[in-house]
Amino acid sequence: MEIKLKQNTLCFKGILDESVTVDSLTDWFEKTFSESGSKDVSVDFTSVKYANSAGILAWIKALTSFGRPIVYLSAPTWLVLQFNMVPQMINNENSVVKIQVPFYNAQTEEEKVFDYTIGKEIPILDSYDKFDIDSKEINGETFVPDFIPERYFDFIVKNKNVFKQNR
Repeated sequence: MEIKLKQNTLCFKGILDESVTVDSLTDWFEKTFSESGSKDVSVDFTSVKYANSAGILAWIKALTSFGRPIVYLSAPTWLVLQFNMVPQMINNENSVVKIQVPFYNAQTEEEKVFDYTIGKEIPILDSYDKFDIDSKEINGETFVPDFIPERYFDFIVKNKNVFKQNR
């Protein structure tokens, strides 16, 4: 996986897998923290296509070792699913600015993702069981949400204090 520091943000590209080590991630966190002068480190996973369990484990160990807050600037759908399955990814310390939300067009069988900002398009709620996201019209074609809000946004509910603090 390729890692670059761009304007105080760690930008990742490729696949988060066994080739990524805890030490390399921790070194990048420390470098970014010291160069930015910020209280947290911002990360961007927009260009990461996939992660396997070895990559997720290395990421969690690096987060624990680093011990400071991480701000996920943009999280693809695979990462949002990980937020919901692996509590240590957020753990009431780390926050998320934007997430990709999946949509589907049944007629064309086309999938699209759209960026939504937490605290704006996605309000911070105690429950998302009655929350609806409107369909999207693109070039005359209708794309409907392709997820269940109370499941997809569960990581927000479980970590709402950190999201409320960062807004």
